[in-house]
Amino acid sequence: MLSDSEETASKCYHPSSLQYQETCKVRQFAFNQLVVLDDRSRVWVKRLPDVLKTLNSQPIRITGKEPAKSIGLKEVDIDPPTYKRPVGLDEVRLPPGLESKITTELDSLKEKITQMEKELEIYDDLDTLREQSLEKKKRLQDEKVVLSSRKDNLRNHVQRLSSLYDATKSKLTENETHSQLGNLERKWQHHEQNNFVMKDCILVTLIVTDRTISLIATLVEPTSKL
Repeated sequence: MLSDSEETASKCYHPSSLQYQETCKVRQFAFNQLVVLDDRSRVWVKRLPDVLKTLNSQPIRITGKEPAKSIGLKEVDIDPPTYKRPVGLDEVRLPPGLESKITTELDSLKEKITQMEKELEIYDDLDTLREQSLEKKKRLQDEKVVLSSRKDNLRNHVQRLSSLYDATKSKLTENETHSQLGNLERKWQHHEQNNFVMKDCILVTLIVTDRTISLIATLVEPTSKL
């Protein structure tokens, strides 16, 4: 039997579910947009060397009293039309690192497109998804049967061990030898406690005696000198 989370996931990815259809539409739309962006980026990257060459070229030298009037026009070739733009001292150049950034972005887009193509192939094959779902459901049901059997066996084994323990405990309680051993053990514990108390008392007495002897010796020594 499937859990709640697995049952919800199977419903969401069922071909007849609205969420599945909406997901496919969104991914198809995103895929189309990425294809268009990739085509535009390819064209732009092809033209990038010519644009960089033109932007990095030397501007027309400005001479005369009115430099503003001497700014010329420079042709930039782009397939197939051409256009003209003013070239001056403050010519705007392409920021450094832009080409590498564009290349990185294109690689990222290609990876996303590849991933989406793989996912679309998976979701388009509805028969395979249905078969995988049925196989997983069958496998989970078989595992449930096996685990239920193990659970019952363990429960019976624990019950047998518990009954055996209770019976053994009852026999020991009724056994006279066991009762005598219990009484002797309690007496032994009582004697051990008394021995510990006596050792402690003897140790304290020895300490007090040593101090008394040392004090008497200290008092007697000046008297003997006199």
